[in-house]
Amino acid sequence: MDTVSVTNVNTPGTEILTNPSFESSSTSLVGWSSSCTTGCGSTAGVTSGTRCYLSTGNCLIAQCVNAVETISQTFATVPGNKYSV
Repeated sequence: MDTVSVTNVNTPGTEILTNPSFESSSTSLVGWSSSCTTGCGSTAGVTSGTRCYLSTGNCLIAQCVNAVETISQTFATVPGNKYSV
């Protein structure tokens, strides 16, 4: 995964997530939590170059085989506002 985004439709252009494109990470996730179900040797990491979209920058790499791996991040929202994910 290369880039994720959550923006408030009421304030366009303002990214809510921390480190949405993983560019602030080198080998471990910055601003994200990761977890994996039983049987996973290691959790998500960051890679760069040819393994990423357009072969540039950093991206998330799942390192889990035969298990479920997740990443998450919490952020504040405003009741009644709409968000683009």
